[in-house]
Amino acid sequence: MHRFEANALPYDYTASIECLETPLKPLHGGGIILNPELNMGLKGWQAFGDAKIEQRELAGNEFVAVHARNHPTDSISQKLYLQQETLYSFSAWIQVSEGNEAVAAEFKTGTGFKHGGAVVAESKCWSMLKGGFTSDATGPAELYFEVMSRALKVGKLSLRVASGQAGPGLLK
Repeated sequence: MHRFEANALPYDYTASIECLETPLKPLHGGGIILNPELNMGLKGWQAFGDAKIEQRELAGNEFVAVHARNHPTDSISQKLYLQQETLYSFSAWIQVSEGNEAVAAEFKTGTGFKHGGAVVAESKCWSMLKGGFTSDATGPAELYFEVMSRALKVGKLSLRVASGQAGPGLLK
């Protein structure tokens, strides 16, 4: 006889489907993300690929502006440490400089890539990217963002990230 076991976790339905004028605070205090609200400048964050990054403030809102992008993955990144077979939730507030574009959160691990979630981000307001994944290995990982631009305007499009959160078992 085969025995199956299922473990259920409550899900945090705290997500905004509206594009907001001001991004909300990171969920769960940011979880394992270092400096999720950018209160310590760019500490913990670095450029990914060929991107140029800078911290900016507008109407009391701190964010990282990513520009000089030549590839869809030119963005910001943060190095994390993940635990095997751990369910991670993820969220971030995203904005693009013009139009609307699909933006995905990706986690590069020692065993490959994990998709963390996606959102169609807009200009002039903040969209919540929310998702999650299960880590299949213990070890270092790197979070970065990918803009799936529909045209050859990648170099003209800038990405803004206001706050982020990632953490194990934060689905309550």
